[in-house]
Amino acid sequence: MEFLFFWIIFTVLIGIWASNLGRNVFLCILGSLLLSPMLVAIYLLIAGKSDELYKKCPQCAELVKKEALVCKHCGSKLTKK
Repeated sequence: MEFLFFWIIFTVLIGIWASNLGRNVFLCILGSLLLSPMLVAIYLLIAGKSDELYKKCPQCAELVKKEALVCKHCGSKLTKK
């Protein structure tokens, strides 16, 4: 019974951590419940923050890759930062 309690506690902590990193909280919680909180924690350590790979388009606010010169959603030109 204690094992299940700690599993759920660690799953909630993984969800909070994923939210702080800008990752998909639902998928991280689902992965923690089905696989293991430890495996998802390792994934979050390796993956890092999502804003390291993407930026928001100033026109449509959708996420695009940092290297993109044109937004794939609205077609506006992006500046390199």
